[in-house]
Amino acid sequence: MRKFLKEAARSQDEKRFNQYEAIIDMLERTNPEYQPDWDEVAARWLDLIRPVWYEKLQQPRNRPLLLKDIRRELTNKGFEFGDHVIREFKSFPVLPSADERVSACIIGIA
Repeated sequence: MRKFLKEAARSQDEKRFNQYEAIIDMLERTNPEYQPDWDEVAARWLDLIRPVWYEKLQQPRNRPLLLKDIRRELTNKGFEFGDHVIREFKSFPVLPSADERVSACIIGIA
């Protein structure tokens, strides 16, 4: 994401820059009221990288394919892939606050 952010800054694309920055902010935010739904984040990310992952799996390998093995291919796609990331994370998956989750558990038990 940071590489896409730098590309947007370098090309002076303010709209993309702001969108990448918002995604990074949501991923790094430490506010407990805005806890990312990591399950959903992972599912969306895997959906995004699946075509590149599958392509790499078709090539002969001596070891298991790791996510870091496809990083270069993804970042080399530039804004083409970056735009897919923006579309997929336009609405960022966030868990309800801890209070709401605890309340739901209590109501579920009662």
